[in-house]
Amino acid sequence: MDPATARPAGRPSRRAVVIGVPLLALAVVIGIVIAHDDHAGHGRPGFPPAPDRAYGATAGQVHADDVDTVVLDGVSGRIRVSADDDTHAVSGTFLGADGTGIRVRTKTATDAGRTTMTVLCADNAGADEPCAGDLTLRLPAHTGLRLRQTSGETDLTGIGGPLDVTTASDRLTAVGLHPANAHVRVTSGSADIGFSGAPGALAVQTTSASMTLRLPTDGAGYAVTTAATSANVDVQVPRDDSAAHHVSLQVLSGSLAVLPA
Repeated sequence: MDPATARPAGRPSRRAVVIGVPLLALAVVIGIVIAHDDHAGHGRPGFPPAPDRAYGATAGQVHADDVDTVVLDGVSGRIRVSADDDTHAVSGTFLGADGTGIRVRTKTATDAGRTTMTVLCADNAGADEPCAGDLTLRLPAHTGLRLRQTSGETDLTGIGGPLDVTTASDRLTAVGLHPANAHVRVTSGSADIGFSGAPGALAVQTTSASMTLRLPTDGAGYAVTTAATSANVDVQVPRDDSAAHHVSLQVLSGSLAVLPA
């Protein structure tokens, strides 16, 4: 080797240094971009979503424009839903047992000109999970409710839209209801349901439960049909097979009393 071109062992050439510096800078930039995408680019395969942004969840708050029907499917805990004429949007709070806000989001869908809003809950990873806790919800008076509650306590007040309620191992209390159509299913537990307006069609199904149904009787009679097995059914409202208000009662074990409101 020519002594003039020899260099100490381990010392890089000027050319190697010139090439290495840009490569190092490029590697740093790529690393920063990847780290940023890992944090903010949720929703891509292989990256968990950021719950509040990708999932659209809000801790403890429910807000939505006026809708035709609200759906609470598979909830448990204490559920309180009220409606009145002064309310023009859906609003409420959803808290856990420790008083902190539960991650909730709303999903809306429109079919045949009617809008349905479903309240959903999310775990810390942003995935759907059954809603459990203390929900207080306020609705416009005309908004209907579709509720399936698996356990706990339910309080309904003033609902005027179509009503479809299913409860199990629950204590259901309702006052001031005035829907044109209502369907109530109660399995185990108890229910005390009061109407302020006579429903055009009311279907009640109870299994191993104790229920009191209160119907207004001012000028209203009811066409009542009853199917009971191992049950005690007591109907004290005026009965009229030609009435425009139809009540269907199906009772399997337990008791049901239909009283004047």
